[in-house]
Amino acid sequence: MDKSSRQELLGLANDYYINSMIVLLDQTDDYVLYEVYYRANRYTFCIANREHSYIGKAPIFYFNNHSETFARNLCWKKIIEPNIGL
Repeated sequence: MDKSSRQELLGLANDYYINSMIVLLDQTDDYVLYEVYYRANRYTFCIANREHSYIGKAPIFYFNNHSETFARNLCWKKIIEPNIGL
């Protein structure tokens, strides 16, 4: 990635962290379901332990950390950033 692409990506990441909103939709002992709103888009995903009871259509990411901060970072790195065409 060249320097201008990296700068553009950093600008987009900064915009995401300032303007996105995260909502906790559901929570149990073994998973959390979050929805992130960013630029008129909605991203729903689950962060679960390996042995979880989640039954749904949202993508599942397996991590022990279920915090909102981690969820916001995960959404950027695994869902949004890979789909940016830089």
